[in-house]
Amino acid sequence: MRSGDKIVLWQSRLDAQKTSGLSRRAWCEANQVNFHNFQYWHKKLSVIQATPEPNKVRFMSIFPESTTHETNMAIKISIGAITIELAQPISALALDTILSVASRYA
Repeated sequence: MRSGDKIVLWQSRLDAQKTSGLSRRAWCEANQVNFHNFQYWHKKLSVIQATPEPNKVRFMSIFPESTTHETNMAIKISIGAITIELAQPISALALDTILSVASRYA
């Protein structure tokens, strides 16, 4: 598994634990995740998130003025050498995940 894939996996686990309301240890037991690995990734990702990045990509919310949908709409996003083209609507969560991963590799 690539490093970027591990980061995405562990961030999703950390988010799931946080929203579950369970303690870290209880969540790990319930989800069959090694508690020491969970603690390691919690610390590692906390440090990564706290470290300021030069030229960090920042995102802002964009809300349409109209609710009418055109059938041939597409969006093209370029981040460094990466270009993402979306021809169909996707959820805000999916777009946020795509952009977050792409910005790590840009």
